[in-house]
Amino acid sequence: MRSLLRTLAGCVLAALLLCQGLLTLVAQVGCGGDSLHLLQNDNSENDNASGGITVKGNIVNLPSAEHLAAFAFVNLRDPGTFRSFSEVKNDSLSDFKMSFEVRNLRDGNVSVYIVDNVDRNDAIDAADRFALVADDDRRLRSLKKGDCVEIRNIFVDFETAEAEPEAIIKNGGLCASTGSTPTPTPTPTPTPSSASS
Repeated sequence: MRSLLRTLAGCVLAALLLCQGLLTLVAQVGCGGDSLHLLQNDNSENDNASGGITVKGNIVNLPSAEHLAAFAFVNLRDPGTFRSFSEVKNDSLSDFKMSFEVRNLRDGNVSVYIVDNVDRNDAIDAADRFALVADDDRRLRSLKKGDCVEIRNIFVDFETAEAEPEAIIKNGGLCASTGSTPTPTPTPTPTPSSASS
C-alpha cells in the first residue's frame, strides 16, 4: 500500500511540474482573454552579456496615475489590443523613480507604451490608460542584439494616448558592458622644459 501511495504522490508531483512548465511557456508566448498577462519580466543585470536589446527612458511630467509602468513590446502586430507580439517586458515607475529600463529584449521592432496599470497586475486591462511613445524617426525599428536605446524626456498625455519624447538616441553609449562611461583623452600640456626650448 505504501509503495502505491509513493508512486501516486510521485505521479501527482510530476503532473504539477509539467503543468507549471506549460503555464510558463504559454505566458512567454502570448496571451488570451480580456487582458494581456505578462509573467516574463526579466530585467537581470547581464543585459549586454546576453546580447539582448536595452531600452531606457525618463518621464518629465507626472501624470495623475495609480501605478505607472513602461511596457516594451517586440514586433507588436495589434496596437491597442496587445494580443499579438513576439515578446513584452515592463518596468515600474514611481513618484521617486521617473525612469525605466527594460533589458534583454529580442531582435525586432520595439513599441514602448507608458501605462497607468491600475491594478498593478503586469497586464494592460480595459481600465488601464496608455500612451504610445512616438518614434517619428523610426529609431526603435530593426533593433538587433546588443543595441541600446535611450528615450529622453518623455511628456505623457493619457487624454490623447500620446507620449512625446524630446529625443530617441540609439546606441548612445549607455549600455557599455563594463558599465562605465568612456574617459576623454587628455590634451597634452607643454612641460616647462619644452616650453623654454
